[in-house]
Amino acid sequence: MQEGLRQQAEVQQHQAADRTSQAEARRQYAENAAHQHDQAARAHEQRANQHEQSYQQRADRAANTHDQEAARAQAEANQHKQQAQQHAQNDPLRQLEERRAQHHQEVADRARTAADQYRGARDRQQSALVHDHRADQHAQQAAQHRQQAAAHDQAAHAAEQRRAAAENAHNQWSKVDPKVADQHRATADQHASDRDAAQARATAERQAAHASEQAAAAERAAAAADRTTRDAFHDAAESWHRSLGHERLQDPGTPAPEGGPRPFRPEDLPDGLRARYEALQDPRAREQFEQMYERMGGNERHLTGALDGIERRAHANDGTLEQALVDKYEQTQQEQAAEQAIQPPSPEILREINNQLDHLDDLRGRIEAYAREHPEVRGTERWLKTLNSEANSLREEARGLHDPSVQRAQDHGNNVRGIEGEVELAARSHGVTEVGLKVKVTTPDGKTYKTDVDVVAEGGRVWKDSKNYNWFPKDSTTFDHLKEQVTRQLRILAFDTAHHVDGQPPRLEWHFSRGVNPEVARALEAIRIVDPVTGLDLPHRVTVVDGTAGGPPPHSPTPDSPPPDSTPPDSTPPDAPGSAHGDPPSNMPHEWPSDPVNGYVIHDRDLDFLGLTREDVELWMAREAPLGMTPELYREWRTSLLDALQRDGISPEHVDIRLRGSAADFFSGVHKQLPTHGDLAGNLDAAQRLRDWIGDDPSRPTSRPFDSMHRLGLEEPSDYDINISSGSMFEHAAAQWVPGEHAGPLTKDHGYLNKALVRNAFPHLAEWADAWTARTGRDMSYAVFDHMGPADMSHLGFNVHFRESDWVVQHPPEHPTDQPTPAPEPPPADAPGGAHPPEPPGGDPPGTAFAEPGGPDPIKALIDAEVGPHSPELASVINKLLDDPHPLNLTKYLEDPATRDAVVRILAEIGEGAALRPHDGSLAEFLAEHQGRGPLFDPPPRDANYTTRPDGTESSRLHDYVDAAKQQDPALRVGREPTPEQRAQVDEYAARLKHDVEPAVREELSRIADDLRRELGGQVEVNSRAKDGDGLIDKVQRMTAGREGAPGRLGYEVGNVIDAVGARITVDSMQALEGLYDRIVARFGVGDGGRIIEIENMYAEPKAKNPAYRVIPMVVSIEVGGRPYTFELQLTTLRASVAADLEHNSIYKPYVSASAAEQDAVREALREAAALDQLEAGRD
Repeated sequence: MQEGLRQQAEVQQHQAADRTSQAEARRQYAENAAHQHDQAARAHEQRANQHEQSYQQRADRAANTHDQEAARAQAEANQHKQQAQQHAQNDPLRQLEERRAQHHQEVADRARTAADQYRGARDRQQSALVHDHRADQHAQQAAQHRQQAAAHDQAAHAAEQRRAAAENAHNQWSKVDPKVADQHRATADQHASDRDAAQARATAERQAAHASEQAAAAERAAAAADRTTRDAFHDAAESWHRSLGHERLQDPGTPAPEGGPRPFRPEDLPDGLRARYEALQDPRAREQFEQMYERMGGNERHLTGALDGIERRAHANDGTLEQALVDKYEQTQQEQAAEQAIQPPSPEILREINNQLDHLDDLRGRIEAYAREHPEVRGTERWLKTLNSEANSLREEARGLHDPSVQRAQDHGNNVRGIEGEVELAARSHGVTEVGLKVKVTTPDGKTYKTDVDVVAEGGRVWKDSKNYNWFPKDSTTFDHLKEQVTRQLRILAFDTAHHVDGQPPRLEWHFSRGVNPEVARALEAIRIVDPVTGLDLPHRVTVVDGTAGGPPPHSPTPDSPPPDSTPPDSTPPDAPGSAHGDPPSNMPHEWPSDPVNGYVIHDRDLDFLGLTREDVELWMAREAPLGMTPELYREWRTSLLDALQRDGISPEHVDIRLRGSAADFFSGVHKQLPTHGDLAGNLDAAQRLRDWIGDDPSRPTSRPFDSMHRLGLEEPSDYDINISSGSMFEHAAAQWVPGEHAGPLTKDHGYLNKALVRNAFPHLAEWADAWTARTGRDMSYAVFDHMGPADMSHLGFNVHFRESDWVVQHPPEHPTDQPTPAPEPPPADAPGGAHPPEPPGGDPPGTAFAEPGGPDPIKALIDAEVGPHSPELASVINKLLDDPHPLNLTKYLEDPATRDAVVRILAEIGEGAALRPHDGSLAEFLAEHQGRGPLFDPPPRDANYTTRPDGTESSRLHDYVDAAKQQDPALRVGREPTPEQRAQVDEYAARLKHDVEPAVREELSRIADDLRRELGGQVEVNSRAKDGDGLIDKVQRMTAGREGAPGRLGYEVGNVIDAVGARITVDSMQALEGLYDRIVARFGVGDGGRIIEIENMYAEPKAKNPAYRVIPMVVSIEVGGRPYTFELQLTTLRASVAADLEHNSIYKPYVSASAAEQDAVREALREAAALDQLEAGRD
């Protein structure tokens, strides 16, 4: 027994030692992790300081550049003034010189203003750094005071211990020797005095520390205010810079045409065009001729070029000009008829479609969750594929296609509920191995049978089917159909030995989720099949499972009626009594308000101070009324707003209206902070109100709650910020724009129109705002944007762009509230025309062209003159893209004088189509005759993309690298539905990409580009960009959802977004591309030890779906701050980039509407660009 106890003690001793060892290991790990985080934090702080220092340098450079431009423009203005004085007063040459002098003077003035704004931004940045330095000093002083206080606390504690010892000695000696006792009493009193003094010094040090901390907080607030002002200066500078670009593009020597295009009259045509017109016999050909003349504004040269091109193509196909014009006329008529025939569905139908789409999206999320929880189950992608098909059909019906109706939408809903039944059945089952199994078998009598098995469960031993039928009797066509299906499945069970388990066929179960008639169930279970060889009955049968509690459901419709729960909700029409414009759209409910900056949750004391009740907040949370209004007042406010727009000629169906600011969000934007006690030191009344509200409680909001500044006596009541997005309103107001008539530019900041211009253009809206301002005592601050809404300024802390959580007051039918129009994002890397990432902020971007309304657009005129004669359809698409507000590479190239001429030459070249003309436009035939040679046409070596494992199998280098990176960074493991904590991780990851990774990538690639430029000359352009947190989550959601022809990738996470940082190097020739490719491969390396982990060369191996698309994308690894990252690098020529951008933005993900003829012209241009690159590379 003692031996057993000894052994037990030893075991316990070993276990204790193990636990101690494990605890020590965890402690060391924690210390190492803390040390690494400390180092990373210091490194991030250093990089942040470097970025802010470099910002000052960039702002200085920008200011100096604009000063130089102002000096040049001023000199030219003075020169033109002198030349004007040399001509008589009424001489047209004098007027021309005066216009030119005025033009250059305007350029000089704008350049000076931009320079001043850049210097203002630089000065604010410098001031912020000074405040940061002072804050650091105060923080250090506070830390020193805290240390001194701690030392004094220790001294006080020691003194107290000595006093207690002396007191104890006094008590012991008081009965033995009073003298000695008195000495101990005196000693105790001295120690008590020392203790009190030390405590007083500690208190004084703590007060000093608190004062230093307050001073540091005040300095940091001042620094934050400086940075806010810096951003305002920078935005203003960028706005002036863009307006300067607009002014540069104006041609003061070319007055606008007077009177518009001439009407078509054959007798006014030049002889050549008149002869062509009179030679046309078919009235349709003449009508097409006239339409082309009018469309080209009576430009006879453009018309001649267009007719030449049409005739050339017609002759190549053994046709005539007249027949080609007739064909174009018929095609145009058909397109117009088709467009006119499409009628938008009624609001009732749209509501039903949206209800079904909501249900579909919810089910998609449940399927993805099931797939994540059960990765061993095969076939879940089939569910998603079916859902995508139903969603596409519903969206097409929402556009008016396929004869939409409520019943048709409900039919789609029934199909979705069928999938839902399968998902629920799989979730209830055990041992599921596959869903949606397709089985095909041939029986001994030679007959072939097919079936789909909804759920294969219990390791393959049970086949389960979900039946989404309503209650039906035995004497129905539904029963006859199911009887035939049971017979077919039993035959498959009997003879499909491939799916037998342990030599036995699976058991067949049918689960009726809506219940089943008992008579039907008995009849189905009684069905048997006969062996076709022996003629004997086989024992196989189906087991029917009632998914309800038994008995018929309360609703017993006919077999063809919709299911009980598919009855549409209240479908009161928009013009129902009591609501002239219908009810406000439903919005996403809001949680109880909390500060977006520090997470502070609003308490009752805050509501009391703000003058709000819990009922007010609950109505705000339910989106029934914004803060400051009752639900009844909100409905009246909304209706009167829509009435005002109607009186201004704007249909409510053409506007998107969103309420922003603290009335909608409870807190103001993060750039507006609630004052501290230190901020209010000079305002005793406001300081006392803040103290009455918060006191000295350190737990307080950082952002400003609704009406808080008014309650402090610092500002007027919070206003209502109203963002109105409408293409028709934007165009109507912009057409009235006259430079100089209204203060400021046409558009400002995040894209809103000049407010004075809007007030003049929409007088009833202005009257409405004035009336409601007077009625509520709150300013109605409205702004008008283009149909895409405000620009995404989240990188500057302003979340004004369309978001799912917006308070939507009114939306057009094509933009439901649950699917807000997203801000534009760079296209995926694998998309045709995946396009250059935009130029990152902080540099000196070129101006953006903008022809003032009513005046000539010199770029469009250039396109019409150079491209129009070869392909008027292509010229039309280019001009549409020039009008589009999205930041496109093509428009950037055309608006930049440094690249404009080269790009126009490329557009004319690919529009002419000379390379493919001998091959009737066929790129395949061209490639068969012109084989490529050189490294650009060699497929990547296999070890560039794959590595060999020890067991001889291959694995993808990219997948291995991504999987390893995910283990090191939790942000990379975030999926499509992140929790708030995961979303914070993704935002922190995106900040690293933007501030650390993207600059490192750009610097490395710029060195390579510089080397290539020095050796070969010519244009070498480097672009890079990093996705933000929204972009990363959006990419994950799109990739997991999939699209038509491409099923979703269920395991796709943030780490799989390999183009989170994207870069592109564009060169001007195939020779330069070959040199660039060699340098990139040599620099980064492939195979073991190389940084290139995937290459896809579309010159050597074009894509089957789009063989004309030319680019060399690769994935490159990079380590920054001790962490692994990837970036996607694309190598391409300027010609291929321009052609891909055209196709991407007019066909693949169109920003503009293009007719069938225009789309054909774009595709021809893309093929021609590929052929020209091929020829230039030296093909035979």
